[in-house]
Amino acid sequence: MESLQLGRSASAAPKLSDPPEPPQQDVESALRELPNTTAPESTQVAQLLVDTGLVDSTSAARRAIAEGGVYLNNIKVDAQDALLEGHILPSRMAVLRRGKKTLAGIFVE
Repeated sequence: MESLQLGRSASAAPKLSDPPEPPQQDVESALRELPNTTAPESTQVAQLLVDTGLVDSTSAARRAIAEGGVYLNNIKVDAQDALLEGHILPSRMAVLRRGKKTLAGIFVE
């Protein structure tokens, strides 16, 4: 009778690989279907919220940031004067999110 092997060594465990990166044109196509804008790197996130139509005014944008509901590339925006600069994907694009489900695309000049 054979015995059951209860444990498995770490080297025998199946290895998970990182999912492949989607082609840049697929990401760009997806962002173009969302509300979007083109802006220079020096643009404030509050202005991007207005330009993409995620909020109606700059004061509403600042309020959304202060309430903690604004994300740029899934990184929470804490400062009301935060800039797009430094948060740009290598493809010169960014994803702006307000709340849980409201998204917009940013294309950097």
